[in-house]
Amino acid sequence: MTGQLPKFRKPPVVEVALSVQFERLPTTIQLALSWEKFRDRFPSIQEHPELESTVERFGVIAPPTIQFSVNPISAPRLWFVNTDNSELIQVQRDRFIRNWRKTNDGSDYPSYEKLRVAFEDDWKVFEQFISDNGCQLHPNQCELTYVNIIEDVDLGQMDQIFKFLEPAKTSVLENPEDLNFNVRYRMNNGDGQPVGRLHVSAHSAVRVPDNKPGIRFTLTARGAPAERNLAGAQQFLDHAHEAIVKSFAELTMDSMHKTWERTQ
Repeated sequence: MTGQLPKFRKPPVVEVALSVQFERLPTTIQLALSWEKFRDRFPSIQEHPELESTVERFGVIAPPTIQFSVNPISAPRLWFVNTDNSELIQVQRDRFIRNWRKTNDGSDYPSYEKLRVAFEDDWKVFEQFISDNGCQLHPNQCELTYVNIIEDVDLGQMDQIFKFLEPAKTSVLENPEDLNFNVRYRMNNGDGQPVGRLHVSAHSAVRVPDNKPGIRFTLTARGAPAERNLAGAQQFLDHAHEAIVKSFAELTMDSMHKTWERTQ
């Protein structure tokens, strides 16, 4: 992994998710049973709607087709949550996700390196359980997401936060009421071939306890691993981490870096 990446003592990150998508398992039974392998560290279990499969495609894209389904059966996505709600594992028939999230007690971001180790350890447990039950996991997409909350902002001064945004100002327009911005970039390998995309979004948000305004700044890197195994997934996630961290630093203003106490 690259050693000289930007670092901040007080980054605005509030959630990180390391995700691997794989060929769909035949049933959801293994998912519920796998909780026993994590129950000592993640004693709470929750059921949520399943995420749609997502694949980054390049080159010629086939024209859209119309699909019909009759009474689709909704499969669950299970959350295994730890005691302080700061960490969780999400599993569904084609997805394994390892999350960290900032809680009300102000828990600090533990670093990507620590989250990567936790992801690897828990993936191995899940993969072994699935293997013992007669199935194999073959990753086809990997995804790394960083969610940041930039607090106490004035939407009329977005150019003081982001290098790529400047609010329209005229004699008849007031400051913007809200913000909704999305852009995506192609991620290439050393040979210049596309391996994934970096999705960047900025949306206005309100902090629930005190209604203070803020901006939800999310960076998601997604693409196919070079090898359809854990090593391939780790390699892509490392590439994704480098792209996200460098892009975060390069898309935001130096004045904000002082607020977040950039050290490198």
